[in-house]
Amino acid sequence: MTFAPGQSVLIDTVDSAVLTFAGQVSTEDTVVETVPGFNFVGNNTPVAVNIQDIKIANATDWGDNIQVLDEGGATIATYYYASAEQSGAAADGWLDDTLALADVTLEPGQGILIDTVDVAEVTIPGVDL
Repeated sequence: MTFAPGQSVLIDTVDSAVLTFAGQVSTEDTVVETVPGFNFVGNNTPVAVNIQDIKIANATDWGDNIQVLDEGGATIATYYYASAEQSGAAADGWLDDTLALADVTLEPGQGILIDTVDVAEVTIPGVDL
């Protein structure tokens, strides 16, 4: 099975399992074009990524959000996108429930849901190897 860079899947097993993924590590940014609604994407880099490094073009203030999932696929936190002008935060970005810029780390391979109001381009940063 082949997955596109940035694409995520949920794998549900009856018992514990060891999964091995193989391939080349891209150092380029991954750009995913979303559709309105939920889009399942992930951190396809071999290093952790801060949520603020995930950029969204054509963002909708207070509408676009990232939902971080636990190992079972349940949402454990939601972060809304807002411009600094709209939110009063120090910069445009993903806000936590206190309306501060979220400081959240996405681990290598971790999947997230990005819920967009309109079609948008989401950029997950590449890495310098």
